[in-house]
Amino acid sequence: MPTATINHLTMHYEQYGAGEDLVLIAGLSASHAIWLKLIEPLSKHYRVTVFDNRGAGLTQVTEPPYSIEQMADDTAALLAHLQISNAYILGHSMGGFVLQALLARHPHVAKKAIISCCALRPSALRELHRSINKALVKQRVPREIILKNVATFLFASSYLQSPNHLESFVKGALHQVQSDTGYNGQDQAIAAFDRSHYLANIKIPLLGIYGAEDLIAPPESIEILKQHVPHVTAELIAHCGHMPQFEKPAEFIALIKQFCN
Repeated sequence: MPTATINHLTMHYEQYGAGEDLVLIAGLSASHAIWLKLIEPLSKHYRVTVFDNRGAGLTQVTEPPYSIEQMADDTAALLAHLQISNAYILGHSMGGFVLQALLARHPHVAKKAIISCCALRPSALRELHRSINKALVKQRVPREIILKNVATFLFASSYLQSPNHLESFVKGALHQVQSDTGYNGQDQAIAAFDRSHYLANIKIPLLGIYGAEDLIAPPESIEILKQHVPHVTAELIAHCGHMPQFEKPAEFIALIKQFCN
């Protein structure tokens, strides 16, 4: 199990393939396992690096508060440890916030960047869903039921029409248990982050990828991106919610490869 001790933190990471570096930054509560459907096809073309953010997966859980900037510095330190520079870097959801801060604080690390399904405006719907889930946890509702409720918010309805998709998500999530300490630290970091603060300073080529049925980061996020980053390339994946890694992996991979090549 490869780890790196950086910033007084033991971080878990994994690398696959060879070639130019492609680094994938996961979102809230997600471990490196969120990328499993992408790793094999992408590692045929790139050296793919995945890792667990502070407080998630196999990386050490430190005491909050966390900040997006802190997680960006963790990422930069890990990449320095691995001697990675001038990489393609993708940030999904919360990972898109981490990517923005990373590009501002450590601009040498990336030559192209991809923001995926990253909410660029606070959402009343997300806050309502978040408060409901917290109430369910407080009432000690079984985690399986909570995860099914989460799935209605993460995935497009067409994806959930297959019972196998829901069962697979719940089963996988039950095996990726995150501590309350880690989750709360990441969640509070998201709440405190200024969603547009760093966008205008992005000078390298940028791709925004969004799902047409995403409730967390709705398609209007593309227009916000364009307002702040005029040179951005934007793509919308049809019949897709917040998780293109699961819902539309082939389309997601094709967009990544097209942009990076």
